[in-house]
Amino acid sequence: MKQKFTGLKELILERGRNYVLIDRVYNQTLLRTLYSMGDIFTICSSWENFPTTCIEAQCCGVPVSGFDRCGTKETVITEYGKRKNAEKLSEDNQMETFVEYGDIEALTEVTKKLLENGNEKTQLSNIAKKCYSKEQMSNAYLNLYQEIM
Repeated sequence: MKQKFTGLKELILERGRNYVLIDRVYNQTLLRTLYSMGDIFTICSSWENFPTTCIEAQCCGVPVSGFDRCGTKETVITEYGKRKNAEKLSEDNQMETFVEYGDIEALTEVTKKLLENGNEKTQLSNIAKKCYSKEQMSNAYLNLYQEIM
């Protein structure tokens, strides 16, 4: 079987960074634990479609940053984002945590800002769980269907 992280492990060891490479996790309890251990969840995908990984991280109290591609930015909990004090705010006063794809310098800056602002894990988790609860999502779909009909 071909190793999934070929070359990446060596690069990390060479640079001496504090990284942990994790393959796909099927155990939901372990997945929650891993998310909760993080200070920030950064998604660097070039293509996504409203990634649930960002939602899962926020439900575990971990703020997200990354490249603004294909629905990643839309997963940010706006109620939480509006509370944060940051220099870079969008038109609706929400902290910008997603940047143009490939702009590593900008991604580094927003990630630093998230770390500097602190992380109110319990508050973010409660807001995210409310926004993305089964009831909330079901009602949103039902409302959309009723609008279309």
